[in-house]
Amino acid sequence: MGWAGVIRARGIRWAGAVLLALVLTGGFLVHSTSLPSTQVFATGTGEVRPLTLDDGSRVDLDTQTKLEWSSDEKGRRAVLHDGEAFFEVRADAQRPFRVEVGDSAISALGTGFNVYRKAGGRVVVTVLNGAVLVEGYTPGRAAWHRELYANQHIEYGSDGLIRDTCTSTTASNATSWREGRLQFEDAPLSQVVEELQRYTDRHIIIGDPRFNQMRFGGALSSRDIGAALARLAKVTRMTVTEHGDAFTLNYRP
Repeated sequence: MGWAGVIRARGIRWAGAVLLALVLTGGFLVHSTSLPSTQVFATGTGEVRPLTLDDGSRVDLDTQTKLEWSSDEKGRRAVLHDGEAFFEVRADAQRPFRVEVGDSAISALGTGFNVYRKAGGRVVVTVLNGAVLVEGYTPGRAAWHRELYANQHIEYGSDGLIRDTCTSTTASNATSWREGRLQFEDAPLSQVVEELQRYTDRHIIIGDPRFNQMRFGGALSSRDIGAALARLAKVTRMTVTEHGDAFTLNYRP
């Protein structure tokens, strides 16, 4: 066999090997376009992280948040495992956008909304613009659903609705964490402290049960918890003592 024959033979064997590889992996190559791509995003204590998803939607993750994202040509799915996130959804009628939180789901198209999964399992959904459909489907209980529009919010848990649809001119306060502050409206001081605790690894210890009767309204920094507690001390009957890795709050007579 001459050199031309050798080259032709090797070329045939090489082409056959390539064809065999394509045949063996062809099932994967053909079907891989329909498999969703999955990503997991997480933030640490005090961290706020902006994201642009592969569909062009934007998400801001608050402190101690874990979000799982997947998408394909049929739809888009975000699972909020922990924490809080604000979604600015890019409209795509062919690919529904769905946020799953425990035994509930929020469906949206071209809208901006905030989802807060609290430590105790309660969920608060606040819509800034557009509209969403919130569905609860706890096993063994009757399913429920609510449509929310701009400036409306809802709160629910595993047992169903806690606070039904409310409309508020201050709905945007739910996303003030994106700007490094927390906004409260006549909230129990214990709830204020609970929210501040999410943004620091230092313990905040309430040293007097009388704090449960105290309330606060206003803005506090989520970027400087020491400064936030100092502000609370100025406007309430509270003292703040720092020692080691903790802040201790006591009642001021």
